[in-house]
Amino acid sequence: MVIIGACVSPDSQDNSNAHTWFNCVEEVVFVDDDFTGNTTLTLDSHGPRLSIDRQRIQALQAAYTVCVYQNWEGTDISKSRIRRFRYATVVSTVRDIGITTAKHQVYSQQARHEFSWDDFVASEELIRTFLWVFLLDTGFVIFNNLPPRMVIKEMKMHMAAPEACFQAATEDECYQQIHKWLPADASYWKISFRTAFENICKNNFSTNLAHLTATLGPLNLFALISGIHALIFHFQNSFESSQLLLPIRTALTNWETAWQLYSTSFLDVLPHSPHSTVDNSVLSPEAMWKRVGFCRFSPEFWLLGRLMIDRLSAIEASGSENVDTCWEESLASLSDEPSDPILNNQTCEVDHNTMVSLAESGTLASKWPEALDLAGSNNPCRLEGEIGDLIVLGEIPKEIDGTFYRVMCDPFVPPHPGNVPIDGDGSVSAFRIHNGRVDMKIRYVETERYKLERKANRQLFGLYRNPFTHHPCVRAAVDSTANTNLVLWANQLLALKEVALPYSLDPNTLEMLNGQGEYRTYSWENCMPIPTGGAWEGEDGKLYFESTRVHDNAFPFFPPDDGRIPAPETKADFVRWEIDLQKPSGSKVVDPLVIVDVPSEFPRIDERFMTHEHEFVFLNVFIPQKSDGKKNIFFGLNGLAMHSHKTGQTRWFYPGDESQMQEPVFIPRSKDAPEGDGWVISMVERRGENRNDLVVIDTKVFEKPVAIIQLPFHVKAQIHGNWVDAATLGEWKSLVKEIPDFKISGLGALEPLFIKSKV
Repeated sequence: MVIIGACVSPDSQDNSNAHTWFNCVEEVVFVDDDFTGNTTLTLDSHGPRLSIDRQRIQALQAAYTVCVYQNWEGTDISKSRIRRFRYATVVSTVRDIGITTAKHQVYSQQARHEFSWDDFVASEELIRTFLWVFLLDTGFVIFNNLPPRMVIKEMKMHMAAPEACFQAATEDECYQQIHKWLPADASYWKISFRTAFENICKNNFSTNLAHLTATLGPLNLFALISGIHALIFHFQNSFESSQLLLPIRTALTNWETAWQLYSTSFLDVLPHSPHSTVDNSVLSPEAMWKRVGFCRFSPEFWLLGRLMIDRLSAIEASGSENVDTCWEESLASLSDEPSDPILNNQTCEVDHNTMVSLAESGTLASKWPEALDLAGSNNPCRLEGEIGDLIVLGEIPKEIDGTFYRVMCDPFVPPHPGNVPIDGDGSVSAFRIHNGRVDMKIRYVETERYKLERKANRQLFGLYRNPFTHHPCVRAAVDSTANTNLVLWANQLLALKEVALPYSLDPNTLEMLNGQGEYRTYSWENCMPIPTGGAWEGEDGKLYFESTRVHDNAFPFFPPDDGRIPAPETKADFVRWEIDLQKPSGSKVVDPLVIVDVPSEFPRIDERFMTHEHEFVFLNVFIPQKSDGKKNIFFGLNGLAMHSHKTGQTRWFYPGDESQMQEPVFIPRSKDAPEGDGWVISMVERRGENRNDLVVIDTKVFEKPVAIIQLPFHVKAQIHGNWVDAATLGEWKSLVKEIPDFKISGLGALEPLFIKSKV
């Protein structure tokens, strides 16, 4: 240990001498009699008495330590020597000792006088030593691309005990911790590393099995995920069918489930758990050895495994004849350059398939994947800026005075190819309407996620609501995109993503500013209700609310487990639900009343009548005469509808061919105007022109606009938006940059030119 310390000394002479002496230490360790001699363990009627063989165990530990250190800090010659034959000797010694000897007795069933602390410590030391040797083996596989020397089927040793048991300072404390944390059930004590690994490879990974695996703790879970990498290596270098990838995928999925259970049951309560006895921030010498080691980075090893399997699957699917070349090129995206990975732009690398496509077609491919969008727009906008006094066709009524805020999903960097369209960065566009003029500003919500990815200029956050696919450097960051809705609350404009905290914005500049209640559940047949229009409590005490109803999956990017896509005959309509609150939780509601029998989305009402029974609802719809919504319930919202519950009349607004519409917003004509008397504004996507218009429609003549506000460019489709009148915002401020008063220079072309006469 002294030599190891000297090897990392800042004194160059000490450092050099220590490295020289360490080669001598290596030689002494590997010729020691306890390491090279008879490795048969002492036996009695209960099996091996490992406490008598501590010197042999310690000799093996010394050899392992030498291998680890030389591989980390040794010269190239030393590293080669370790990998070529020193480590092979360690593995041979492990087998000579016998992996099956590394087992515990059923200590939780022993009385205090039957418990031998020496035997427990010796057994645990041998189990952990074998485990560390196995982890070094998988380390060579992962980081040096060396074939594994140990196989999982021979790993019939017990799993490591919790840290609270292993780190106990006295025999009494050890006995108490064992009885506190380890089950008395004999089946637990039969779990070997091999059986635990076989469990995570099972298709029927039950909840009980997942919980049992989670209780094994971070060290054992780290060993299991490392073992999966050994399987990946075997597949990568074999000629087997891609079907053999399925059990590896199953193992990765089941391991993820177990780790999440461990995280919620144990990790969140650290350091007060059986698997951690001190806080990892404690740096005192007496606590350092008790901290959770690099096994806490198990999710990163899981993520690496997923990436490798995805790459291998892609190679298999492409039918490439040169798997080795494709594999090397696929790993290039992980980059082995020495620069900081968060600052290394890896998104601009061109992979093999892109190069082939480029050569064959003569066209240039984009690093941006084709992505779905809620209104069919596939192109990113990524614009921040402002435009004063937008071109207006027609005339905007003077009574319209306020700001239309809308939030869009607009990823700043190329997203994960498998991501869904509702996971882009939140980008807010604001249209301030005053005296018939319109100013526009567009700006990203500066979430943690946005700032991290913009600084890195690459994708760091992975799949939607799947933190295991995030880059390790952002595991502590909030991944909210703030891209779903905008509401003005307490004079703050809040950008919302309902699964995370809101972000507060200045309503004028769009700059970012720095308990569970009672519930009930009611059910109906399998369907997908999407955004609601209004809700109210009727005089009969029942709760009523209206929503779009889809009789299948409206979101093809969230496929069911069987992988099927929505059926072509899928029906969508706008309905009113009735819930009888006198019925207990869990009751089935009656069939809803169909209000508008066409596919629709984004219903809005006159929000002065929120929580009250209302007459009018405004919908983003498929115009029946212009689109067959039954064939596609996701794309093609090509119009607006205004429906009266009182008369049953539905009026339609159609923006023209090659156009699609987005969520409408209602503006009342005055504070005391009758319900539904006012204007509707909505964004129109002019697909043939690759730009947008904002239309203003008078509800008295719903079929045609009174004004069209033209945008000279394309903006992304919004999810939701809201209108905020000027009185609510308070003092009027310009949305765009204003030019202050200034003195004219007097140097214009028509100004008099004064020339001094010559003397």
